[in-house]
Amino acid sequence: MNGVGGATVQGEDLGGWALAQRLDRDRLLPAQQLMLEHTLHLTPAEPGERPLMPPAVGPASSARRGARS
Repeated sequence: MNGVGGATVQGEDLGGWALAQRLDRDRLLPAQQLMLEHTLHLTPAEPGERPLMPPAVGPASSARRGARS
């Protein structure tokens, strides 16, 4: 089994690609949205399908938490 969707074509994880298109659909042009929906039947992701954002990592986030470098 490979990655999110379990299928790869030319090294591309198709399940991961499809999920990315569904999550970032608002960044696509209307024609791209139409093609995804009508040719691949990919609909926008529902709010419950969105992954939780991981905590920020790096010097700026450490400073916000009060940590010292």
